[in-house]
Amino acid sequence: MSKIIPKIIEQNQIILMGCNFYGDPFHSAGEWSKNNEIGKLWTRFGINYAKYRFLLEKLNNMPGKSFEVHFESPEYKQSKNFEIFVGIAVDELTNIVPLEFVFKILPVTNYASVTSYGNDYTSVDYLFKEWLKSPNSKYKQSYPFMVEFYDEKRFNPNDMDNPSSEIDWWVPVVEI
Repeated sequence: MSKIIPKIIEQNQIILMGCNFYGDPFHSAGEWSKNNEIGKLWTRFGINYAKYRFLLEKLNNMPGKSFEVHFESPEYKQSKNFEIFVGIAVDELTNIVPLEFVFKILPVTNYASVTSYGNDYTSVDYLFKEWLKSPNSKYKQSYPFMVEFYDEKRFNPNDMDNPSSEIDWWVPVVEI
């Protein structure tokens, strides 16, 4: 495997608006399936986005881009349950929001970022299993979440295994 070097990006606070799920996301089906709870969450988000498109297109400050965030709860190691959030970035909290949506505010932090292509997640595995755990690493994970960043120009949700699809993975890090 060629050496993967995560890119460190500085990121201001990100305000996200979308839908969430808590539990075992693979209860109904395995990973990368539209039939698992994450796939169902994206479907629910898509239906609600279409319903409120007139409003959400005005609020969305990154058109064509979306986020999937995995939050580890304190009981994650025992229960294997965690929260999944999918949504869009907005400029501010607003009271003009459909009841189906919630907000998440990601803190100001640096992220270690890698890109995966098609269904090859070597870069993500390397980031978590080797790069962050290396005794030579200058970084550690700063918050118990990770972000999947989707750009509609680089990723087609209807063809998730397409080798030309790209997903950016962001892991919040702090220098040690």
